[in-house]
Amino acid sequence: MSRDKLVAGLRRLFGFAVATTVLVAVISVVLGLLLGSDPRRSISVGLYGVGSLFVIVGVFYGVRPPVRATGGGGSPGIFGSLAAGGGRARWADKEDIEESLGLSAVFVSIGLLLIVIGVGIDPRSRLV
Repeated sequence: MSRDKLVAGLRRLFGFAVATTVLVAVISVVLGLLLGSDPRRSISVGLYGVGSLFVIVGVFYGVRPPVRATGGGGSPGIFGSLAAGGGRARWADKEDIEESLGLSAVFVSIGLLLIVIGVGIDPRSRLV
């Protein structure tokens, strides 16, 4: 892997993390104000929730079985389930496994980052 590809990938990862954090923060503030909650607490709870969801999706995406659907019956779904997509079964090749592990790492790392940012923003937790 070249340095340019690594820098471009890290730039995309950072952009996705920032965009996700900002979007969750804006939606959390709006919902918090509608419910009469403190904006900092609303943002932290939103980041906790979305971060936890990202970690769960990342774990499930990483532990997918080595059997994939060949298609034929529709979309296989986010987890590549044979039950959801139908079609014939095939063994996952090297690219499928690398994609599963890569996407799992992205989801888990961004989820953990959102949780850490939520802890930093939460008015109920004191870091110092």
